[in-house]
Amino acid sequence: MRYQKIACAINDLAADFFKLIEYFSEFSEDFYLYVYPERGKTTPAVFRHYHEGKLIWEKKYSWYQGKNKVIILGVQYFYFLYFLKKLRIRKTYFIIHELHFAFFNSLVTLFTKNKPVLWLGDGCPNRYQSLSILFLDYLSRFYIHRAEHIYFASSKNNHLSWNGFQSIKDKLVIPLGVSDAPALKNQISNLFGFIGNLREGLGLELIFDTARVKKNFHLEIVGDGKYRKDLEKLAKEYELGERVKFLGYLEYPQMMKTASRWQLAFATYFPSNTNYTYYADPGKVKLYMELELPVIMTDITYIVKEIQYFKAGEIVKYKSADVVSAIDKIQGNYPDYLQGIRKLKKQYFYKDIYKEGFSALEKRL
Repeated sequence: MRYQKIACAINDLAADFFKLIEYFSEFSEDFYLYVYPERGKTTPAVFRHYHEGKLIWEKKYSWYQGKNKVIILGVQYFYFLYFLKKLRIRKTYFIIHELHFAFFNSLVTLFTKNKPVLWLGDGCPNRYQSLSILFLDYLSRFYIHRAEHIYFASSKNNHLSWNGFQSIKDKLVIPLGVSDAPALKNQISNLFGFIGNLREGLGLELIFDTARVKKNFHLEIVGDGKYRKDLEKLAKEYELGERVKFLGYLEYPQMMKTASRWQLAFATYFPSNTNYTYYADPGKVKLYMELELPVIMTDITYIVKEIQYFKAGEIVKYKSADVVSAIDKIQGNYPDYLQGIRKLKKQYFYKDIYKEGFSALEKRL
């Protein structure tokens, strides 16, 4: 086995798509897992213990039914501490994605001898936007400074967030990995897709504006969020009718089945360095990659150059005319774009990425 003991706290969306469970359960003698619902979902929290690749113990726990962000974060942290107590995990590397799990990590280390491993996906482009954000930023930095291992999912986040806290050699970048399994395909002409939490800055307004121009355009939106009502209102204002459908959150199997019908997908983020996505690993694009969907996206993340190199999609300016042109290009030469996204998918095969990236955790505690 590559690892002796590894524990992980991860939300259910990332658990489904980015193959940490598959990887560490296969290559660890013991792998302990805490999966908590993505924000806004009310599915149970799950604790699991894998031994030599086999699930030997699983327990589900009820979840907070509201949407208050502060309460959600508090509940996530409470379950995290309960998970440690329940399984009596000691002397273990504990991989965490959300920064609030790093708070009070000195106490966790003191009582359990576990060492937190931070794998950070996002950064805050403007920590001075409010006093609460500024306070949380300083608090996060205080605890992160004391972590032995820090990984970033994006090199931009590396430079943005924690420059000066550790030597460069300790700040490694481990991008999100995907499976190499063939995706389901049952495509419908002119049916396109979008997956994500519905918030400002995702470029759905641009997609709706494109739909007004391109009358045979049909869009399915998978996901939910506080911005959904505004988007539904905008779709109605644009008289898009049944050409735009909001499907809400879908479980992984249903999402795969739904996306198999799409020709391509959108990641038209508003291109600005004040957008969180500018500093993040493009999880949405990795998801489309997994689903083998050519992508139309704006120039905002590091993966743009690879999309262009492999001809895995089209990079557009934030203009509906550019999006219309990109759709026509992809539809006019679809086999080449499909081959391109499949080649790019192989570049991010999770076993290769994680084996190299997490090699420091192979030592015994």
